[in-house]
Amino acid sequence: MPGDTTGTTVPLLSLGLLGGFTVERADDAPVVTRWRRPSARTVLKLLALADGHRLHRDVVAATCWPDADDGAARRNLRVALHAARHAVEPELPARSTSSYVVQDGELLALHPTRVRIDVEEAFRAAEDGLRGDPERLAVAHALLSAELLPEDRHAEWTAPHRTRLADLRDRVAHATAAAHLDGGRPDDAIAPLLAVLDQAPADEAAHLGLMRAYLALGHRRQALAQYHRCVQALRDDFGTTPGPDLVALYSDAVTRPAADPEAEPPAPVAPPAAPVVPPPAAPPPVGAAAAAAAPVLTPAQRRTLDTVLTPGPRVTLLSGEPGVGKSRLAAAAAGAVRAAGGTVLWGSTDDAVVRSPYGPFADALNSYVAGLDAAARATVATEYPELVALLPALGPGGSTAVRRSELFAAVGTLLDGVPGRPVLVVLEDLHAADVGTLRILYHLARTQGGGWRVLATLRDDEPGTDEDSRRLLDALVRHGHARRVELMRLSRAECDELVRTALGTASPGSGSGGAPEDGPVDGEVLDQVWALSLGNPMFALEVTRALTEDAAAGRATVGPEPGTGEHVPVGVRDLVGARIDRFDATVQAVLAVLAARPGTTSLPELTDVVRDGVDPAPRPAALAAALDRATEARVVEPRPTVVGGRQVLGYAVAHPMTRLVCAQRTGEATRRAIHAAHLAAVRRHRPDLLDLHAWHALGAEDPSAEQTLVEAARRASRVGAHDAATAHLERALGLPVERPSSARATLLLDLAVEQRLLARYADAAATLQEALDALGDDDPTTRVRAIAMLAELHARGGRTTEAAELLARSDLTAVDDPVAVAEHHLSATVLAFLTGRYADGLASTRSAADRARAAGGTGTVALIRALSNEATCLVMLGHLEAAREVSLAALAVVEPTGDAERLTRVLSSLAEISRATGHLTEAVVYAERALAAAEQVADPTGIAFERGNLSQLLLLRGRTADAERLAVGAVDLVRPFGATWCLAFVLLDLAQVRFAQGDVAAARTHLQEVDALAGGGGPQVTAAAAGLAAELELRAGRPVPAWAAVGTLDDAATQDEVAPVQVRVLSALGRHAEAAARGRAVRAAAVDRGDRSAELRVTLALAEALSAADPTDPEARRLVAAARQLASAMPCPPLLAQAERLDAELVGAVTHGSATAG
Repeated sequence: MPGDTTGTTVPLLSLGLLGGFTVERADDAPVVTRWRRPSARTVLKLLALADGHRLHRDVVAATCWPDADDGAARRNLRVALHAARHAVEPELPARSTSSYVVQDGELLALHPTRVRIDVEEAFRAAEDGLRGDPERLAVAHALLSAELLPEDRHAEWTAPHRTRLADLRDRVAHATAAAHLDGGRPDDAIAPLLAVLDQAPADEAAHLGLMRAYLALGHRRQALAQYHRCVQALRDDFGTTPGPDLVALYSDAVTRPAADPEAEPPAPVAPPAAPVVPPPAAPPPVGAAAAAAAPVLTPAQRRTLDTVLTPGPRVTLLSGEPGVGKSRLAAAAAGAVRAAGGTVLWGSTDDAVVRSPYGPFADALNSYVAGLDAAARATVATEYPELVALLPALGPGGSTAVRRSELFAAVGTLLDGVPGRPVLVVLEDLHAADVGTLRILYHLARTQGGGWRVLATLRDDEPGTDEDSRRLLDALVRHGHARRVELMRLSRAECDELVRTALGTASPGSGSGGAPEDGPVDGEVLDQVWALSLGNPMFALEVTRALTEDAAAGRATVGPEPGTGEHVPVGVRDLVGARIDRFDATVQAVLAVLAARPGTTSLPELTDVVRDGVDPAPRPAALAAALDRATEARVVEPRPTVVGGRQVLGYAVAHPMTRLVCAQRTGEATRRAIHAAHLAAVRRHRPDLLDLHAWHALGAEDPSAEQTLVEAARRASRVGAHDAATAHLERALGLPVERPSSARATLLLDLAVEQRLLARYADAAATLQEALDALGDDDPTTRVRAIAMLAELHARGGRTTEAAELLARSDLTAVDDPVAVAEHHLSATVLAFLTGRYADGLASTRSAADRARAAGGTGTVALIRALSNEATCLVMLGHLEAAREVSLAALAVVEPTGDAERLTRVLSSLAEISRATGHLTEAVVYAERALAAAEQVADPTGIAFERGNLSQLLLLRGRTADAERLAVGAVDLVRPFGATWCLAFVLLDLAQVRFAQGDVAAARTHLQEVDALAGGGGPQVTAAAAGLAAELELRAGRPVPAWAAVGTLDDAATQDEVAPVQVRVLSALGRHAEAAARGRAVRAAAVDRGDRSAELRVTLALAEALSAADPTDPEARRLVAAARQLASAMPCPPLLAQAERLDAELVGAVTHGSATAG
């Protein structure tokens, strides 16, 4: 072969293609690191990848310079070859033969013995490894873990090699994992299988291997979660379900605990023999003999119970007013499940001002876990690290922030593994829970498998139920994930029957004073019960009890008097009050202590509080006797509670009405003393329960209340419970505490962040303004941060003038904190972008990036935002390749942090860049990932925006039904929040979907809504809306108003939105020369900056305009051919179909013209 230098020693040249192109020589001679001619590097890559490492000169030239003519391509190749030879062999004399890049006639080649290529080595190692050589398999796996030429990811000439390597990589990964599993190293099998799923999420064999590895490690929860990921992936990609091997393994995982294959299997994680948390007993029938009877149910309630127990949606919402029998019915359902051999988990919601995040779920799961032995609890803590911060029974820990999606998945998987079927989770008083509880319920209701159900009780008319909770509850029912069963008051006949049943069960001599079993019930008694209860079952039983007790003691029944008891009907308040008055002072003191807490008080705590907060304090024996009397009278009930990770005996007031009455009857000074004693007891016995600490600190007016509320807010925010965090911070700020203005401003900034995450933009703006007013000029750093946040809110709300004025008030010279300065520049970037000043935005975001880098680790979040914004500005300025590089750099920074909010922005930018450069498949992948990240953040406006973006990409891919679903969902999600920054975007997205569907009327309606927002969304939306308006006019045959819509728009940054329709309108007006000139100019600009999407649309418009002027115009035919090639490469089926229709019309016109001429 030419280039042979027999007799001389030539150092080995190594070309690396995996992980990026590298060049090394065995003699460590200096080789090129900065390629002056990228084409020289491409020539080496092509030869390294070719079969036999040789290619014809013309093939290399055509690949490197596809748009050049043959002569120019060959000249370019000569120059590139010269540069390549001297790059790898700098010492090569002029006109000498290269030792590495050689020529054989028209063939170019790499020397077969002097050049080593890592891809070739990977194939050889894989071949040996797959034949059974474990060392070579490890070598292959290490080599193939790197991506082939990541800098050429989108080059078409790498595609077949990538496919071949991907197939080999998967085979090696599966073989490596199998070797680890067979060798008893399941932990080493996980990484290669995860890598397979990263590229092929629906690879069932990889899911199966991962499940086996997790089970071998004893991680059952991860195995169950992996199965659900496989189900989702198979459904999304292929519309299929897992195969029998995977299903069998899942069934085995559900029914047995995880085990170490080398160790003795541990005891199963099972609930305690007794109910985990027994439901509160419903008010029983009157009479001692009835005290232990099953809950009294009316015939109507028994029919409702049958409905609740009938298979249906996973969630049943049992609603009705207080006392109507919800708890009684839930207790009956729980009893039926236990009788069938099932398991019941019971969680209650505390009706407190300070709501615990995910309260009833945390209560139910914490009680379940507390009932396990220490080894089982340790296993749960290991398998469910996301739940440690939520469940005190799992022990201390949980300081790391947990993604809400991971937390929700962990709860579902834990429920899947609860032994005993059926499993019923009862959530009591759902109306009083935080919004996070409703979100987790919505998530779980949509999951499949598991064999467990949820029964939730709630009061529809509860004043504390906020709008977000109502929307989530409505969505559960509307989407078929839940059924609502409403319990109504009793009719007069049913009420009378309930009274007769209650009195008829009282035995003579029981001390109840009830009517004889066989005697009739006095009509006057029935009238009194009806008048006081109005058909409410609980109140009817309470009145019946009072009437019988009064009759036995010869007392006259006290009637209702006017009162103002909160949430307590006057009659019931007075009735309960009269009943409490009959107890001695010790029982009343115990009731006052228990009523001060919205949940259960453990016996050790109760003993401490009574000792420290009651004067005179009863002796222990007197306290025990008082508890027995109150329990026997059913005003207090014993409930298990968890203290220090153990289940202990506790007590609570039996009914919330009774608790409220007791609390209202306690004097102010006594109330504070009791709360102070509770606070001391919480510090001793439950130091981890910040919410309870805050509740009693507030009641005692203790100075620690503010700090405790702030700590509780931070904990709630870490687990995504932003509504609870907001409530805590609002409560802290409302305390009458003297604090420095800077400290108050810092709290207000924290509150504004939480409000923004809840899409409460007006509240966030008001909070930030209050922070600024509180600051004055004392704290310039906090002031700059507050101004930046408020200015961004104003800008996104369309108040750009106010935003600019605010930013102008920031004195950056007085600020030493680089992160605060970066936040200022980031806010200026948003303002510039929304007002169409993309060059100014680019300058601002680069300033922000400089300051963020100067801050080091504390500036990571700001740096991610800056890089993401820089990419967006570069896209708008037409610098697509630069935008891609910046976005990939941002992705490398944000992915290790797990910051879903910043990841959303970066992925969204990459999706837009991929769309513009004509890689629609890749764009859809990025957009789907951006939507998934936005859903983790849970900001409704961010989710809606990403849904709209994805809908437009799917529209280009011809998936109109999917695009419609996403666009409609985006508008429905964000519309309730008013004129937010993204409403105009998503309305325009929906209008474009309707136009594509041919629904002109709906498109016009949505476009009118966009116009009514007066420029919301900035110049980009304004231009796109104008373009769509012109399209609608053209479709109606009205080119003059169409030109009025777009004729004056000539902004270079938005020309892609309007130029194609401008060309068509000019053509329709008969101004063919202007149409052609406009189309050619815009197309040349699009080609120059590499915007394939814009190029395709304007190419079609120009072809239409030229053919309208002259159907036989050869330029029109060439343009249509170019459009077909572009649309096929993307691929973009709708525009490809449009190009093919136009091509057929032009062919027909030419044929017709030829026939006519003939």
